[in-house]
Order: sequence, then C-alpha cells, then structure tokens
Amino acid sequence: MRGGGRLGAEAWRLSGVAVTRQDPSDALDVGAYKALDLAARLYGTEGTSPSVTFYLQGSMQNAKDDDALWVTLATFAALSTAGTTAMVSVTTGLPRYVRWKADVSGTSPAVTFTITGMGHRG
Repeated sequence: MRGGGRLGAEAWRLSGVAVTRQDPSDALDVGAYKALDLAARLYGTEGTSPSVTFYLQGSMQNAKDDDALWVTLATFAALSTAGTTAMVSVTTGLPRYVRWKADVSGTSPAVTFTITGMGHRG
C-alpha cells in the first residue's frame, strides 16, 4: 500500500442480491501499518432501489474463506447513489490482512465500486 493504495486491482462490479466477500488470496497485506483510512466509492448502480453496505474484514491469514477466521474491523455507511463515498478509519487491532465484504440489496441490483485508502505506519 506504501502510503496509499487500493483494496483490489480495479473497480469491482457485483450484481444480484447477495453477500459477497473478496477472495482471501486477494486480501491486502497491511502488516507494515498501524492504521488505515479507507474510502468506498460507488461509481455506478443498476436496478430498482440498489443499496450496498461494505465491511472491512481482517485476519492473520489469507488462505481460507472461513467466517471464523475473518473479523469485521469497520462498517461503511450504506451507499445507494452513483458518485457517493463512505469513509472509515481503523486505528486499533489491525491484523495482517484486510479484505472487503459487500451486502447488496434491491430489485435486480448491480453496483460498481472501488475501495481505496491510506496506510499509516505510526
């Protein structure tokens, strides 16, 4: 992350009502940081009344997608309009790896988003 970075290589698109988690092998190694400031930005929405709530999850491992091994570190405010952003800060209890989890709702929804941020070493 070297001061700033993205929780994923590109913008993500999710469609359908579902809870989706970033694959653990794509989790970001933040072991060098003491704190994170992150922004979830919604670039596009489709469907009727689409909404998405993002969660930042953390773990000391990035091999298994087992809910017992990942804890929620922060919850972003729900987003429903393209061009909106929600921000969170994690200043304590930061494990080695972080990933996103998204809860998408609405009728035939689809959302396109990024999660970007800054890591702080001290």
